[in-house]
Amino acid sequence: MKAVPRLTTPRLVLRAPGDRDIPAWFARATDVESASLAGDPVPDDMSAGARWLALSRQRFTDGKAIKWSVDQAGVSDAIGT
Repeated sequence: MKAVPRLTTPRLVLRAPGDRDIPAWFARATDVESASLAGDPVPDDMSAGARWLALSRQRFTDGKAIKWSVDQAGVSDAIGT
């Protein structure tokens, strides 16, 4: 598979994460409860988002994982990953 597949329903869109998702990821990732539930460390600063995105892309390229950004149809900001 060369690209993260885009999956759509009438209410949701699952798509490859991109640079525009970093601020929303950072907001969720710095919430201690959310980070704990996900098993992730709380990032120190926004630059961690670039590392998160690079790791997501590398894991896809290596055939190890697919990470989607979850959008509500018709809304521009991601609601999850």
